[in-house]
Amino acid sequence: ADGGGGVLAGGVEGAAKEAGASPRLYSHSATAKISLIVCPIWFLANWSYNQSLSMTSVTSSTIISTTSSLFSFIGSVWFTGEEFTYTKLGGVMLCMAGTVFVAMDDEGNGGSDQQRQALGDLVCLFSAVMYSVYTVLIRVYIPDDTTVAMPLFFGYLGMLNSLLLLPVIFVLLATDGRVFSGLTWTVFGFISAGGLMNNVLSDYLWARAVVLTTPTVATVGLSLTIPLAFVSDLFVKGKVPDLWACGGAMFVVAGFSLVNVGSKEFEQRCCWGGRAGQPGPNVGRRRSGSDSDEEGTSGAIN
Repeated sequence: ADGGGGVLAGGVEGAAKEAGASPRLYSHSATAKISLIVCPIWFLANWSYNQSLSMTSVTSSTIISTTSSLFSFIGSVWFTGEEFTYTKLGGVMLCMAGTVFVAMDDEGNGGSDQQRQALGDLVCLFSAVMYSVYTVLIRVYIPDDTTVAMPLFFGYLGMLNSLLLLPVIFVLLATDGRVFSGLTWTVFGFISAGGLMNNVLSDYLWARAVVLTTPTVATVGLSLTIPLAFVSDLFVKGKVPDLWACGGAMFVVAGFSLVNVGSKEFEQRCCWGGRAGQPGPNVGRRRSGSDSDEEGTSGAIN
């Protein structure tokens, strides 16, 4: 993926930089090729997550799905050159811990009575990996808005998924016509409205966040739905979250903040006493007399 992304993302952009002009948008065929690469990953991520909900408990699914932030962080560092810092890693872990607290609190309140199954957990873990791959692929193949038109990319993504899955629908109709027996016009309307809000708008905004920030920030940012949901429940339903839920929400917010500010410069200033990942050449080294002599000689020469 990295090599292919380099060819597509580097060709037009590199030529434009050499010419001193802004890079041109990819053609329709180039954008369609990117959508063709991403569309199976996007479908597998969404299908496997929804399938896991019927195979395992909601609590288990929620906990396992948070591992996508860790996978996104690893993939982003490896394939996109995102800066690795212990602060970012700690922020990812805090978000995962906060989600676990909230999920376990829901289970303690009787919110999940389904039997946990190992196969469902594996399907959910596969979904988390696919979501992280999908996020990293977007960053690799769409480096910025000046090379790929995001609406065109998602337009081809939807069209290709519809065309590629159309034979599957025909097979289902031929083998078992009852599979669509409950699909009324009312249900179809709700599905269409949910698709526009949950898939089209949310995926577009998420992809924009990936391009404008990093895959790690965008993925961890999804965890902010937890404290926002608590605020919504408080004002709309009058439901006050308990101690575990509040602690989990605070962990999520703290983790998101650390991921955003966790650069090596931040660690040098605040966290590790001048060490970010590895110590610099002058960190912790006392100035000797020879250093002073060299500086004095340099000053005299200058």
